[in-house]
Amino acid sequence: MLLTHHSHQDIQIITLDGSLTHHDAPQVRQQLAQLIEETSPFVILDLGKIQFADARGLSTFITAAKLAKTHQGEVVLLNITPALRTIIELTRLHHEIRIFADKLAALEDLQQKAQNINH
Repeated sequence: MLLTHHSHQDIQIITLDGSLTHHDAPQVRQQLAQLIEETSPFVILDLGKIQFADARGLSTFITAAKLAKTHQGEVVLLNITPALRTIIELTRLHHEIRIFADKLAALEDLQQKAQNINH
């Protein structure tokens, strides 16, 4: 599992590449927590390169979203693959974490929320 990130104003854009399974989940969870706590609680998780995620992998997204919320932020998902969308819908994760198909829309939405928090 490869995790890369960059910032766009107050928003962290994190790209995950590979399979997110029980083997990788603890390390990814730790990296996400560190980024949320040290950089910004407003996160876009780009999942366009995720080939597979098991239940433990999906729990990583939930943990990150809950942590971001404790810091008045939000985690959203971007570019989910059709296979991952099926799993997310079956687990009803899409009721807990918002999904965007467009990066610009996700950025604009989170920037607005970040500005509201900072003012």
